[in-house]
Amino acid sequence: MKNNILEFSNIAGFRNLLPSLDVAEERTVLVEGVDKPSLKQYKAIWNTTKNQLESLVESKYNLMTHQEALGMFADTLEGKNVKVTGKIKNFGSQVFLEAVFPDLVVEPEKGDKMQLGVRLTNTYDKWQ
Repeated sequence: MKNNILEFSNIAGFRNLLPSLDVAEERTVLVEGVDKPSLKQYKAIWNTTKNQLESLVESKYNLMTHQEALGMFADTLEGKNVKVTGKIKNFGSQVFLEAVFPDLVVEPEKGDKMQLGVRLTNTYDKWQ
């Protein structure tokens, strides 16, 4: 699977990357040759970008697209005057956001500085 690293230097740049991420939708699971062809206790997660099945999940599973999941991060930061840089590791069915806040530095011990950041993950194939 091709690893596509998308870098950004601010929240606007981050938001501009979101449309390039794979999109998925829920679909009904159909079984041929049975009286009731629909399995209502399951649903399929279909990657519409690649036109392929990503996973079968229980009907109570709630799909969140990459754009929705990472978009919430952008929504949270917008208008907060917080600098953010980072990258999205885009594997298609899986995305990993690694964001760093350059102005948020802590020094737990003298000379030992740490920069704060966050890592978010979203998947269509139930990988964790």
